[in-house]
Amino acid sequence: MNPALYRLLLVAFAFQTLFICEVDFALAGPPVKLNGPLVAGGNVSEHVSIFSPDGSRVFYVADQDTLGVPELFSVPSGGGAPVKLNIPLASGVAADFLVNPDSPHVYYRDKKTIGSAGIFSVPIVGGPSVNLSGSLETLNTMGNPCDGYLSAPDQCTFFAESYPQGILLSPDGRLLIYATNNIYSVSTTGGIPTLVASGATRQAAITADGSRIVYQQYSGNGQQLHSVPIGGGLSVHLNIGSGVGGTTLSSDGSSIIYGAPLESGWAILSVPTAGGTSVQLNGPYVASGTNYYRDFQMQFSADGDRVVYRVDQDTLGRYELYSVPSSGGTPIKLNGPLKSGSVGPFFFPSFFALSPDGSRVLYTAAQDKVGVSDLYIVPIAGGTPLKLNAPLGVGGRVDRIVFTPDSKRVVYLVQHEAGAALELWSVPSTGGTPVRLNGPLVAGGNVAAGYTGSFGVSPDSSRYVYGADQEINDFNELYIVPTSGGAPVKLSEGLEVNYFNTEFSPDGGRVLFETVQKTGVPREIYSRVVREHWNAGDGIWDTAANWIYGELPDEVMQVTITGSANVTATGNPTARTVNELCLGGGAGSSTLTLATNAALTAINGVAIESNGILAGSGSIVGSVVNTGIISPGESPGTLIIDGDYTQHAAGQLQIELASAASFDKLVVAGDASLAGTLAVSLAGGFVPASDQTFDILDWGTLAGTFHTLLLPALSGQLTWNTSQLYVSGVLSVNSALPGDFDLDGDVDGRDFLAWQRNPAAGSLAIWQSNYPSASPGDFDVDGDVDGRNFLAWQRSPSIGNLADWQANYSTGSQLAGNVSVPEPSTLAIVALVVLPVICCRRHTLQHRFCLSV
Repeated sequence: MNPALYRLLLVAFAFQTLFICEVDFALAGPPVKLNGPLVAGGNVSEHVSIFSPDGSRVFYVADQDTLGVPELFSVPSGGGAPVKLNIPLASGVAADFLVNPDSPHVYYRDKKTIGSAGIFSVPIVGGPSVNLSGSLETLNTMGNPCDGYLSAPDQCTFFAESYPQGILLSPDGRLLIYATNNIYSVSTTGGIPTLVASGATRQAAITADGSRIVYQQYSGNGQQLHSVPIGGGLSVHLNIGSGVGGTTLSSDGSSIIYGAPLESGWAILSVPTAGGTSVQLNGPYVASGTNYYRDFQMQFSADGDRVVYRVDQDTLGRYELYSVPSSGGTPIKLNGPLKSGSVGPFFFPSFFALSPDGSRVLYTAAQDKVGVSDLYIVPIAGGTPLKLNAPLGVGGRVDRIVFTPDSKRVVYLVQHEAGAALELWSVPSTGGTPVRLNGPLVAGGNVAAGYTGSFGVSPDSSRYVYGADQEINDFNELYIVPTSGGAPVKLSEGLEVNYFNTEFSPDGGRVLFETVQKTGVPREIYSRVVREHWNAGDGIWDTAANWIYGELPDEVMQVTITGSANVTATGNPTARTVNELCLGGGAGSSTLTLATNAALTAINGVAIESNGILAGSGSIVGSVVNTGIISPGESPGTLIIDGDYTQHAAGQLQIELASAASFDKLVVAGDASLAGTLAVSLAGGFVPASDQTFDILDWGTLAGTFHTLLLPALSGQLTWNTSQLYVSGVLSVNSALPGDFDLDGDVDGRDFLAWQRNPAAGSLAIWQSNYPSASPGDFDVDGDVDGRNFLAWQRSPSIGNLADWQANYSTGSQLAGNVSVPEPSTLAIVALVVLPVICCRRHTLQHRFCLSV
């Protein structure tokens, strides 16, 4: 029991507690540089590089060949030879290229807007470019989704803020929209451009259903909002008031909200994109309240039913949060009373965040203490705000808030008190214990204070990528960590990163990032595999071709084995380390077998899901959570978990017994928490015999028990003895002796008590005849003859002859030998006197005693 095992200390972040992980992070494979060699002074353009929709390629813009001339390149996302996509252009390519999700083509435009060569289409892997627009006298940009003029859902990003859009792609990928002095559409496969709307525009967006273009044009009465069918037709004027600002489309494109100056001040209004009556959404302003669209923020809920906005509606200069039906109605204030300041993080662009499922609103405010900005969540239709963060000190503030895509967690930056470092934390969106995500920070270090947007969260919500000068002050590196907390692992070994441009591939398998440009060091782009998936049926772990990205798993990677698979990790001395291991969860059994001497370190643990099986005679370094099956041994053998083990109700531990000296065993070096099922089976025709023991389970500390024990049938009078299972992890086999009513392998006083509790267990006479130490009159078989024996006889006169008790009263007791034996006529009185005392003394052994006398 409890052998001396070296136990790896995994990182766990719970509030302020840190446990150091003894892992050699230098084992990580290096990131792969994607861009080609750069001309002297050349750089990859900032914030532009993106994955293709299927994640197989990366597109970037760089003055790679000619200094000062940015060009468009395509490269495999795992590295390879970049391909130049554009034709030669004197000014180069504009940064707002588009990739068609439904066709293997990229669309780009001439960076020169006066005398432009036009808009082009090219295959994503390279090939001839097709000019879709022809040469253009002028080519206007149409604004960007973050400029406060016009935005569509999911288009307002840091990247869009940096580069105005000159071309738009319809949702079905069939049409490109561009603007000269008019708005035109053209087929992505080529053809004659179609005039969509007359008049110069610099702001436009396409509705989500692809049916209409909403755009702004300047007139003598300010910027005016219009809508037109995407194929051309009658244009509809949408807004009221002299000018518009801050417009946002609903997710289905049926409505648009906008700000407009009315007599009462700037109002928030909603109108159908196909045209109709504008409805004012906000309540009346306090005197001299909001008078400029950039002073407020507004956003549709995911389903478009409600609008959330932030204005100084009730108190001049105090911006608060409101929710209102998008069709109009009475606004509801969402935040609680403020001690100071306004609602919203310290920095733009987002003063609040809506959960992706549309049900809740996240915001920061000083509701509890003056000058302390806490994190709150509230139902979108109103309710009591719930504070999510741990208590903050004087001057503390929460900043940069984001939901995970599944809406289950919130990731945020926080400064716990004035002057403290900025750190990254996560908390369940329903409330709970916040956990710190970043590692210990060097003196002066901070988690990057740049825009913490949703691009930091993996598509499946499980992990987060952040930048920080965590190890070297003023040298930002990139790390990845589970969103629920765990050990952060560095992605950008030796590289200083620009944390703004970090992107997961659509499947979450790779991360794309760019380095910082500084004197003598160009800006370049890299990718790193962060998630590897088994891609074969049966096979060997250490064969790279068996994994979907063709790379062996390492400590950066979240590793998944799902579906019908049988993976074997052989017993070679090669160290295997992964970030996380997820086994099972799909259709068909997913088995990982650790051969003898095989070892696997899982920095952030192993999760065995339904249909997942962990088997073999190797060892896991890390914590294991089992809702599938653990089957130690290779018929048989010992599986070691050098960490904690948690078995949930659906989990099962399978143990085979091959002989008295050969059987499966699970050794847990840390804490074992048991539930679910223990299933024991016999192997190789083994037939257990009496008095054999099987030490099947060891642990550091133990909590819980198995809910179900599935034990094989035994021959003859043999029985299983589980009395030591949760004491020493031992199962044993006992013979079913006559009179052994408690089935513990012997006949003693405990069997008499078992018979008292359940007379149906057997014949008392059989017990008496097989209990050799019972003295005449010792009816309770406790080694002496005293008053308790009389009480036993009273309950069951058939137990023996009262005369034997009278003749041997006090035999074996500690009373003096000359103590007189009471006459039977006085025994009733004695019983009444001693009965309560005896009852209390024996209550723990005879739970029914007080009821049966």
